[in-house]
Amino acid sequence: MKRPLIFLRNIFLILVWLAVMLTPCFAITLAMRGEMEWKRGDYESDRLWLIQERDQRGVGYAASRITTDQRSTGGPLCVRTSARFFLWKGVRDWCECYGVDKTVTTSCK
Repeated sequence: MKRPLIFLRNIFLILVWLAVMLTPCFAITLAMRGEMEWKRGDYESDRLWLIQERDQRGVGYAASRITTDQRSTGGPLCVRTSARFFLWKGVRDWCECYGVDKTVTTSCK
């Protein structure tokens, strides 16, 4: 009975150790590139970037997700983007709808 618990504990400790070791690599990569983006498709993505303005510094995170997809019936595809800013308060949400030719047709309601 003790062996499975010891095995699970060791796996958990290895995963924690791996996360701690990868954190500096992640921070250095973000500092060197200035931004990181993961695309899941044409309209869905996650983006993490450094804000290095003269008066403001911090980290921003934006996530774009499809809210409605009516392309099969000739309608628009609506994408909601939520941006969050760390190291100071700030959240911004907006939504855009794209037509068949991938141009913005309207904003979501």
